Amino acid sequence: MLKRYFLFFAIWLSFAAVCQAAQPPLPASKPVDASSSGLSAEKASSDKKDTVVTDRFVQIFADETYTYYLDVKTAQRIACPYRDDEQLIDVWVKLVEPQDTAYHYPQTYILEHYYLRPAKKQIQLLCEAEIAGRPTNDLVQKPYLDANWENIVPGSVEDSLYQVVIEKMKVLSPEKKIKKSGGSNFFDNVLRIAM
Repeated sequence: MLKRYFLFFAIWLSFAAVCQAAQPPLPASKPVDASSSGLSAEKASSDKKDTVVTDRFVQIFADETYTYYLDVKTAQRIACPYRDDEQLIDVWVKLVEPQDTAYHYPQTYILEHYYLRPAKKQIQLLCEAEIAGRPTNDLVQKPYLDANWENIVPGSVEDSLYQVVIEKMKVLSPEKKIKKSGGSNFFDNVLRIAM
């Protein structure tokens, strides 16, 4: 029995050595020198941060208190809970205060999670959190309730947000036709009875 294990181990070692020899060596990476490109290290790192933020968050509008950014990576159309015939728009919005040049406080921003209801021109705020640094996954969101829908007040911040997000979503995620569910789907989805 011991001979078998020893033989198996020897075969495994030789196979590993053959596989290791068959792989081409990885090319040595050259470190990028920021001074050779004419940029300081701080400028190069800040440019890298800006590209990451601008790829994910798109500025949608600004007012006297905040600049509003839409998170385009998580913006999506979803089915309305408890209804098969309606779609909602699920978005995260980042609110950033303009920086005061006299004082340098740590940068904070507000992150808000909204459902938008295009069929009835309504909005529902699910979550709002003030973030300093990187957000954690312990945000507490309100549960979806049909009674929490708010009608859009013309000229309000929510109205501006609603109009811009609806226009952006036409490009990001065009509306799809909703297939009407039959009777068996009603029993499956609502009553949880399989037919």
